[in-house]
Amino acid sequence: MFLARAITRATCSFFVVLSLLFVAPGHACTWAIGYFHQVTVLKGRLVGVDSHGFPRWLRQTFARKHAKLDLYRYQWPRTAWNSSLLVNSVETDGHGAFDFGSLEKNHYTLRINSGDLSDEFDVEVTNLPRNTDSVLIDISPVLPDCTGGHEFLVRPKSSKGDEHFAQSAHEHFRCCSFFHESAALYVGRLRPETMQKSPGRRTPPVD
Repeated sequence: MFLARAITRATCSFFVVLSLLFVAPGHACTWAIGYFHQVTVLKGRLVGVDSHGFPRWLRQTFARKHAKLDLYRYQWPRTAWNSSLLVNSVETDGHGAFDFGSLEKNHYTLRINSGDLSDEFDVEVTNLPRNTDSVLIDISPVLPDCTGGHEFLVRPKSSKGDEHFAQSAHEHFRCCSFFHESAALYVGRLRPETMQKSPGRRTPPVD
């Protein structure tokens, strides 16, 4: 009797393990359909690191240089990247900066490729109570619980005093760019930790 039970348990365990081996891996992190980031202009900086788990302040000090950004008219369902829907393509400069210039008010999908990293964001160019000054896009990898990179942060225009402060901060960043190289040497010693992704704005998908 004991031997028969042992054989039955072993057989059941074998088939459970075998079934797990043939189950297709699930995607724990998915993004909502029809989730648009609203801006009045599409320009700013592209940042990010190649590894998971680093804090936001560190991830966003690393510019993604010479990355390719393709802007498509939004379409759903999307079975392939249709070249006829391509609106414009730009490349980031040595500081990760980009500018799509004047855009029609519409819904778009922004596709980003930078070395081993890639990402996509749905964007709506529209009228807003406050015009957009710039955006900061973090394409660092995300963890299975959707924490980490994939951030689209919008900075609205404010008073002249704030704009002067922002310009001064930008100049300070450029003058002190050597900090990035120092951080790159030290990053391997830091203990990884995660930050929650900031929410954007939601609008219904278009046809």
